[in-house]
Amino acid sequence: MWTCSICQLPNADRHARFVAIDPESVIGDVNADGEFNISDIVIVQKWQLGVPDTELKDLRASDLCQDNRLDEFDLCLMIRELVEKNAESLKTEIIIKI
Repeated sequence: MWTCSICQLPNADRHARFVAIDPESVIGDVNADGEFNISDIVIVQKWQLGVPDTELKDLRASDLCQDNRLDEFDLCLMIRELVEKNAESLKTEIIIKI
């Protein structure tokens, strides 16, 4: 069961619209576009702030803590994962150019 981190109600939908979850999803890819990037982090931030019509297409993809909750801890892990992903990409690019 999912718990809304804003109002603590199970499966609360007053803060966001939930759509069917794909079991083959990419970790962190809440907008279900096939990749994890900054747009996924922005969507989670908007959802946590209660911005109307914020849609999480894949809620499970955002649960990096694997505690069946979407909260600030998941957001922090998403940010760290994206920074590490980009840092690794940058290292590869520098090595290739040298």
